[in-house]
Amino acid sequence: MKYNIKVLVTSVIVILSIVIPSSALSFKDLAYKHWAYRNITKLSELGVINGYKDGSFRPHGVISRAEFAKLLSTVYISGKEVDFADGRNFINKTYGSGFSSWSKKYLFMLSLYDILKVSDDKLDMKSYNGQITRGEMAVMIARAIGKKNAPASSFSDRGYFGNKVSAIDGVYAAGIINGYPDGTFKAYNSATRAEASKIIANYISYMGLQPEDILFNMEFLDRLSPVY
Repeated sequence: MKYNIKVLVTSVIVILSIVIPSSALSFKDLAYKHWAYRNITKLSELGVINGYKDGSFRPHGVISRAEFAKLLSTVYISGKEVDFADGRNFINKTYGSGFSSWSKKYLFMLSLYDILKVSDDKLDMKSYNGQITRGEMAVMIARAIGKKNAPASSFSDRGYFGNKVSAIDGVYAAGIINGYPDGTFKAYNSATRAEASKIIANYISYMGLQPEDILFNMEFLDRLSPVY
């Protein structure tokens, strides 16, 4: 049976009654002059990303595929009808029926929209706790925005992008992901928490998402476990 998630979640009053924090969390290792300061504080205000128990954010720390899936699923909005059986199929075939990771609901949700796929040759989601690369982030974002047929990017290392080239071209053309000052993209570099924060913040702006859209997703994700 297919469901439209926007229709399925009906607790509008509950969603609109949630109070958004008036200011971001203060992270002891995040200076105002840091290049991703605005992006990180924006996401922390929305409740999309958190720091660590010691009060740090660790902007230069790496981020896993599962952690990035959590960020993207929290902000991804679509009116497309979905079949929860597709999500169960993805989880069972990729991880096995006994899979019980904290990240399950986020992986499940993204699989409903084909952002994550079974036997995917562009994403190594079987290694969900492994470090996500910049190229893999580009693939997930490109699928989320449906960007196709973008002009070729001018990155000097474009010839090494492999099967991720069209995704990288697409998200770069959309202004969501940028390269480095030396003209490279470094698709196979592990992404940092700061980079992921900037990309998700750019995605929110690109899609024109409002705080209530994100709260809507949080409400849905909170209610998702029974459909596994």
